[in-house]
Amino acid sequence: IYNAADGSGNIAPTYYVTVVVKDLVPPSIKLVGDNPLTVDVYTTFNDPGVQTSDNYYPNVTTVRTGLPSMSTLGDYTVTYTATDGAGNTSTVTRLVKVVDRIAPEIQLLGKNPIILCRFGTYIESGVKVKDNYYSDSTLQSILVTDKSKLDVSRPGLYYVIYTVTDPSNNVAEPAKRLIQVIENGPCATGIQELSNNSNISVYPNPNKGIFTIANKTQSNIVAVRVMDIIGKTVYSQTTQSNEVEVDLTSMNKGMYMVVIKDENGNEFSSKVVVE
Repeated sequence: IYNAADGSGNIAPTYYVTVVVKDLVPPSIKLVGDNPLTVDVYTTFNDPGVQTSDNYYPNVTTVRTGLPSMSTLGDYTVTYTATDGAGNTSTVTRLVKVVDRIAPEIQLLGKNPIILCRFGTYIESGVKVKDNYYSDSTLQSILVTDKSKLDVSRPGLYYVIYTVTDPSNNVAEPAKRLIQVIENGPCATGIQELSNNSNISVYPNPNKGIFTIANKTQSNIVAVRVMDIIGKTVYSQTTQSNEVEVDLTSMNKGMYMVVIKDENGNEFSSKVVVE
């Protein structure tokens, strides 16, 4: 309130000035945690949040917008807006990267190992690729199948190797299919590979060098022949029994082919692994 009077006692009209005391300072807002923040797809977004303070008001309202989609890879911007009691606002943003950091898994389809007759045709059984984000069809399109070391013209052990790197640059553990190219054994006409429902069983397999061949029927086993990976016979036995024990403890560790003949003239083959 302003009043004025001159020397003659004249008084001026009172002058009023209204002074409004306001808070014009915006609140302070600061990110807690990393920025950018990397999170895994299909997980829960645990927001570290923000810290706020104000020059006058003890409580500040914070609003968050722009939450990331946790089911879709990408970069997302989360915005935090702090507002004090006077309506002053401050904003801060956080970059959230939703990523895939899990490597695919390659599962072999079909048999492993495979016995292949020399000069035979290798038929690819394929694989299944499992991943936490990308589909099998997507990964099959970028799967690498390496058959470069397979030589069907020479008896021996070979690997077909499967590798894949998903679009997020996660590298799968390579899968290997063992191919045994042989010249004898089941390549001969009439020799059948043992199946799970066969009357003849070979156990234990793998083993430490000693295993048993048993015929569940009344037919006797009359001959047993064991060959190494190049088709060379390393063990043979004739018998007249429906249960035969084979001792390969003097042999090197590895895979062998066992050919079994029963008294009816049937011949069967089975892979045996000596550990």
